[in-house]
Amino acid sequence: MDGQDSITRIIKNAFSLSDVLNSEIFYKRLYGLDILKEFDAYCAPLLALDRGRILKNICAQMLSYLKTKYSNPNNQNDQYDVCTLLNYWVYNRIDMAYGYKNDFKVIHAFGKLQPIWYDYIDKKLGNANRNICEPIPDIPAQRDWKQRRELIDYCSDVNDLRKITVSHPNTCNNYYEYIKSKTELYKQYEKLCDSGNKDRCPDFFDKCREYDPEKVLHSLNCHTQMQKLMYSTAKAINEDGENPKSPVSEADSDDFSQLQRKNTPTVTKAGNVLLGVVITSMTSGALYKFTPLGVMIRNGLGWNNNNMSNINGGDIRLYDYASESFNPYPGEEHYIGYHPA
Repeated sequence: MDGQDSITRIIKNAFSLSDVLNSEIFYKRLYGLDILKEFDAYCAPLLALDRGRILKNICAQMLSYLKTKYSNPNNQNDQYDVCTLLNYWVYNRIDMAYGYKNDFKVIHAFGKLQPIWYDYIDKKLGNANRNICEPIPDIPAQRDWKQRRELIDYCSDVNDLRKITVSHPNTCNNYYEYIKSKTELYKQYEKLCDSGNKDRCPDFFDKCREYDPEKVLHSLNCHTQMQKLMYSTAKAINEDGENPKSPVSEADSDDFSQLQRKNTPTVTKAGNVLLGVVITSMTSGALYKFTPLGVMIRNGLGWNNNNMSNINGGDIRLYDYASESFNPYPGEEHYIGYHPA
């Protein structure tokens, strides 16, 4: 399989997941809700803050969801943790409002939103429903909240994906790549939680233990086939002793212009690499989807360096977000504008 086919397959598989991931369906449902006028007064205090109008809309969206969900008992039999998804969605939207670069304002805004959230529960929804979703107040203290959010997304998605591969075996290859891309993320948190580090272990992690990606992958009916495919692909990439993690080094070398004039396998492979860069840049400029497209592209091209080495300290920079104004699909924060270097 040449470079062009690999990139095409990665992109195609990623987009085919967009309508089956529970987390994405949940986020799209949030954006599809009608924002009710009754929440203008509830959320008005947020107008006093910087980016107040955006914050007010986030607040009204969140309260509209709470009313829609908890006013009807039939809407409360969820198979995954929608409350944690909602909390991280709210915090991420606030982070987006400030361009992902002002932690103090994000923390302050989330702090102002919480009393509104609690007040609406107490006065409008009552305390009869013990399962009602409340704010998770310690999210601002979680330096790795973006990674935790990615993990809860995966844990919300994977069980249904596993079931689909049984009823529709032809989908297995697509879902296999998505699940595999979460292995390192899961293992990092498993290590932290098993060490007894409660501060670094997400409260929801015990619910995720049955979804260890390695175990899930072995349970899929396409596991053997995918292992063979990955082996043959890796062998093809390395057949000339090239370093797949440094594809650009050839283009930067003085000899590259000479290689271009020779019809050799190396030149063909270099052409595929360059084509891949072009395709990736074009795709990224329009729609860089890090769950799962961005992850798959980085994994497929050997660019994924998200080893969470900073999870125990230092700057967490797993994702390079753009400002909200560059979001080509405002209905879903998984889609972000990307500016190629």
